Amino acid sequence: ASSLQGLKSKLNNFEEEFESKMKEVEVVEAQEKKRQIKSEALDSILSKKDPVITLNIGGQHFKCSHSILTSVKDSLFEKVYESGNRVKEVLFYDRSYNVFPIILNFIRTKTFNPKDYIRTEIEEIKFESEYYSIGPLVQICNDVLSKVEFVSFMSSGKYSSHGTHKVEDLTTKDLKTGICVQSPYYITVEFNYEHEFEKIEIAGWNGNTSSFSPSNGSNAQILTSVDNVNFKEVGRIPSNYGASIVTVSLKKSCAKYIKFQHTTFWGLDT
Repeated sequence: ASSLQGLKSKLNNFEEEFESKMKEVEVVEAQEKKRQIKSEALDSILSKKDPVITLNIGGQHFKCSHSILTSVKDSLFEKVYESGNRVKEVLFYDRSYNVFPIILNFIRTKTFNPKDYIRTEIEEIKFESEYYSIGPLVQICNDVLSKVEFVSFMSSGKYSSHGTHKVEDLTTKDLKTGICVQSPYYITVEFNYEHEFEKIEIAGWNGNTSSFSPSNGSNAQILTSVDNVNFKEVGRIPSNYGASIVTVSLKKSCAKYIKFQHTTFWGLDT
C-alpha cells in the first residue's frame, strides 16, 4: 500500500511539473505570436509606403523597392512605376536577364566599375541601359568606350640610355621621353579596350638629336591586333616622321594592340 501511495505521489508531482512546463510553453508561444503579428503589421505598413516591385526580365524575376527602382530620373522605371498604379503587376520586359543584374546594381548603388568588363560587355551594358533610359550608366559606358588609354607596352631591348621607357610618357607632347629600341626593332602598345582606328598621331624621339635622329623609324610597319597574336598591317610610318607630331592615316581596323616593326633601331614618342 505504501509503495502504491508513493507512486501516486510521484505521478501527481509529474502532472504538476508537466502542467507548469506547458504553461511556460503557452506563454512563450503567445509572446512569439505577438511578435510575429507586430512584425507582419510593420512589414505591411512599410510595403504600403515603399512596396517591393517584381520585374520579369526575359523570363527571370527580379525584385526591387519602389523608391530605389524609380530613383534614376527620366528612366523607364520612373515613368512606368512613379504613380504607383502598377506596382503590384509583374510586368514582362523582353530583354537580357544576364545584363540586368548589372543595371539593377547600378540603380541601387549608383556605382559601376568598367574595369571589371571587356569592351564587348560594356557595349552590351550600354545597349541595355539605353533601353531602360538609365542615362548616367549610358554616359559612363560612352566615356569608357571613347577614351583611349595606354595600358602597357612590350618591345625589343632598350637602345642605349635613350628614352624613358615608361608607358605613361607616351602621352606627353615634349618628344623627349618615349621608347627607343634596338634589334629586333619592335614596339607593341596595349590599349585599355579594343578601339577603332583610322589614324594616329606619332613623333620620333627628340631627346638627344646629336646621337639619335628623330627620323629613326621612318617607313616602319604599323600593325594592329585584337589578341596580340594575329597582326595585320594597316599602314607605315611616313618619311616626314620625326621632329614633330604627324598624323598618319591607317586602314580602318578595330584593335587592342598596335605594333610598330622596323629593320633598324628607332624611337617612338606620343
